[in-house]
Parts: sequence; C-alpha cells; structure tokens
Amino acid sequence: MSIQPAEKPPCYPRREGNTAIPYIDGEKAMERIFNAILNAQSKVWLTMCFVDVHFKIPSFNKSIIEIITEVSQNANMDLRVLAWRSKVKSGDFAGTQKDFKLLKELDCKAKIRWDSNELGCHHQKTFIIDDETAFVGGINMDETHIDSSSHDRKKPHSTHDLFCEIRGPAVRDVIHNFVQRWNEAAERQKKYGSFPQDTRPGDLEFPPEEPTQESKGDVKIQVTRTIPRGVYESIDKGEYSIRESYLNAINNAQKYVYLENQYFFDNVSHYSTIRALVYAAYRGVKIFIILPGNPDFTKLFSKEFLKEVKNHPNIYVYTLATSYEDNRENKTKYRYNDIYIHAKLFIIDDEWYSIGSANISYQSLRTDSEMNVAVWDCNGAKKLRQNLWKEHLEYSDNSKIQYNEEVIIDNSIEDAFEQWWFFARANRYYRMTEEKAENRLMPLDIKKYTSFKKRIGYIKDIYEKSKKRLSGILGSLIEIIREHT
Repeated sequence: MSIQPAEKPPCYPRREGNTAIPYIDGEKAMERIFNAILNAQSKVWLTMCFVDVHFKIPSFNKSIIEIITEVSQNANMDLRVLAWRSKVKSGDFAGTQKDFKLLKELDCKAKIRWDSNELGCHHQKTFIIDDETAFVGGINMDETHIDSSSHDRKKPHSTHDLFCEIRGPAVRDVIHNFVQRWNEAAERQKKYGSFPQDTRPGDLEFPPEEPTQESKGDVKIQVTRTIPRGVYESIDKGEYSIRESYLNAINNAQKYVYLENQYFFDNVSHYSTIRALVYAAYRGVKIFIILPGNPDFTKLFSKEFLKEVKNHPNIYVYTLATSYEDNRENKTKYRYNDIYIHAKLFIIDDEWYSIGSANISYQSLRTDSEMNVAVWDCNGAKKLRQNLWKEHLEYSDNSKIQYNEEVIIDNSIEDAFEQWWFFARANRYYRMTEEKAENRLMPLDIKKYTSFKKRIGYIKDIYEKSKKRLSGILGSLIEIIREHT
C-alpha cells in the first residue's frame, strides 16, 4: 500500500495484527458499545465529551450514567471516566454540583476525573473494555446524535456519524492515551474535579512499550491524535499525527478520496488538508466530499475555503437529505429534512480509512484533543465505502434500480463520480418541485455558509468583550482571523 503512516514523534507507530469493525450511525454503534460495557469482566475506561446524562440509550432504556452505575457495582470492576469540563458553558457532564448530586443519588462507584483545555475542547470519545477491545469515534451521547441508519424521514434532526471497534496490539495505544490524560487531568486537584471527592482516585501506571495484546487479525492500525502544545507536561510539545495522517493519505491518493466531515475549514498553508485535496484533484484524483447542508455557527469560515474546491471538475461537494410524502391540502407533496453530517471519515483508494473525532478544522487539527484510528485494510475499506453508499443512495440488495448497483458495487470510480453528479442535480430539482427524490444525495448550497470576511469584525467584537468567558474555542479561532487580516 502506498499510504504511509504518521511518523513525526511522539506519535504511536502503525501496528500489525489487528481487526477493525466500523459502525455506521449512532444507534448501531452504541448498541454494540454498551453491550460490551455490560459484559465487561474487569475494566471499563471512557473518555467523554458532550453528554446528555438523562438521555436513554436505545435498546437499553437507560442513560449512560445509569449504565455506568450498574457496571460499577461489580466489586472487581475498574470503571473510570475522563470527562471534559468546558470553560464556556455548564452542562455536558462538566462536573457541577448537580452532576455530583446525581452520581451520589445513583450510588455510582465509578472513578471520574474532569479535564479542561484552555485552548479548546477535549473532544476525544473512546471506550476501553478489559484491555482487549477499544472503540474510537465521534458520536455524542445525546438524542440527536444517536440516530439509526434509516434516518427517520420526518425527523428534523437526523445525524450521521461513525465509530470503529479495534482489537489487537493497537488497543495498547488507546490505553496509553487514557493513562496520560488521567494522570494529568487539569481539574483533578480542584473542587468537583474528581469523583468521589473525598477519596480522590489515584494515578495509573502506563502500559508496557510493547503491546501485550495478542494478534487478532491481519489489519494494520495506527492510533492518531491531536494533543495541543503545553496541555500535558509528559507531551509538552504536543502531537499532531492526525493532521500528518490526513496529509499523507491525501498526498498518496491515486484514484479517489471520499470524505464525510462536519467541518471544512483550515488555515491556508502548505499544511492545509483542503489545499492538499485541491492538489490531488489536479493530479486526476476524484474527490467526493459530504458536508452538512445547514452549517452551525462554528461553520462560519467554511464558505471561504469551499471556494478552493467549488469549480474544480474533479471535486464535488454534496450533502444528504431525506424525503417523505405529505398529503396535506389534498395534494401529494414531498417534504425534505437535511441529515446533519457529524462524521469524521476518510476513505482512500479502497485501501485505507480513518474514523475518529477529528474534524477538518483548525481546532481539531491543532488546539482540541482528538483521537482517530487510521486503518490499512483493502477489504474493509471497500466494504465500508459500499455500505455507506448503499445507505446514502438508498440501495438494497433487492433493488431493481440497476444503475445504483453499478455505482455502488462496480470498481469504476470515474463512473460513480459522474453518476453522483446526476443524482444530486436530479434530487435538487425534485426538492424544488416537491417531488420524491431518487435517494438522499443533494448538491451542497454554499450560499448557506456564511462568508468569512463579513463575520471577522463580528467575531472580534465578541472576543474582545468576552475574552475570559470565551477564551477557549474562540481563542483558537482568533489565530485564524490574524492570518487573514
């Protein structure tokens, strides 16, 4: 395989002898993850971010805190949680008095530390089970994000995302990351920074340099991270192997790059993933990009960078939406709901893929803490691409629509690229005329993305007035503004 792993120290090495199982969308992923948690024998370690502690996980009718509490009652269980404490807002299981009250009422016996990041967000989402299995992804623990692959057509807040299960020697590096963060969690010595508060859970020992996990397959995996400079003493210069991994993969692509991402902005430099995509397109690589149709506030820079790819013949940018029949007013019409793209996915040349928490954004690649898994697996990469395309093109094995099968199953990426173009334009017409779409694929309307330059002054005003309160996320965004002014 031509795609090289990240190599700049202190990144983890690419490890052989693993298995990797991707899970598409939250409902299926969380069913697998929480079944693994409930069947754990000795250890469950979690890193969490953006958690609704009251939301009931589908298939279990219990919240994540209730499940953690249940498992923690096992006297032989080492159950630990690392949670992000946001400096910008309360909530999201940020270690408030309300959170501690809930944990005590439930008689939770888990050990918990909260971790803050002055530069941004601790955005990692990982689960470690019995030192043998790890799950790495980007799905948030709330009703909006734990969605099924069918994406209820009448549901206005559908969300698409992924998680990946890994087994084998690469699990060692997910464990090492947890220990590193646990031992240096920024809030651990502060009031409401550890639970239980009266016994302050102690530090952990690092795993051996050489993995003790047995070989579980023939897949090569590299655990990649963003760790900002200066956040932890043990890695004071930080780690940016996710960015290196993305760039290596794009720069070595030969046939296609398929990506789904929540964000699409980066700094304009030689290290820009967006610039690398444009260069790949000039080499003849087909670029498939899927982004949210309705960007949120943090997308306000995206339009500036979408101009980089807007008119290139080898690049096209899509979004996803569902359609449903509405018979009001005695007239059949089809209404549409956008599917929010929360995924952080790359697939390249049917030989490599990356799943995790890192967006194509300045924060994810530089100032937030993130974790991805980069997977070298030809069969797995192709199968993942085909399963995603079946979902997005609403194809089933019993479908009579022959061109859908050709687009998904056949190996001609050039034909697929052309067919997607026709699908998206036809569906845009159907949406405008309130008719039924062929599938979920839509062209992205970049007019919905706010212009960068028009918002610079607005953001500067907010930042200057609220430096202390908003110093986290906006602090990292200001660095982008300085590069453009």
